[in-house]
Amino acid sequence: MTFQLISRLVAAVRAVLFAIFLFAPQVYLPLYGVETNVSAQFMTRRAAPMFLAAMIILWAASSAPRSALRDAVALGVAAMFAGVCITGLIALMQGIATPMILMAALGEALIAALLLSTRKN
Repeated sequence: MTFQLISRLVAAVRAVLFAIFLFAPQVYLPLYGVETNVSAQFMTRRAAPMFLAAMIILWAASSAPRSALRDAVALGVAAMFAGVCITGLIALMQGIATPMILMAALGEALIAALLLSTRKN
């Protein structure tokens, strides 16, 4: 898969998550068995702009020719997805999240691997 295709698909996912996190965190949080309280909703809404920022960066970089900067974007976003994957697995081991988090972690790991595959050797 090309960087352009991967980055645009991931940007689309980020756009959807941005909207859900900002406007309806109470819908998203229960998917993983996380208690939907005011504090959790507050933190989810606060995280929403980070999803928007990653979406804009990926979309802008999607048409860029291969370069050190584009590779750095791919590495940075891959690291972000790998980190979210790891924190989800830790939450599962701690009993905070339900096994449904494994689906998200699998998707996050796949996105990280796909982004890393687009980098120069």
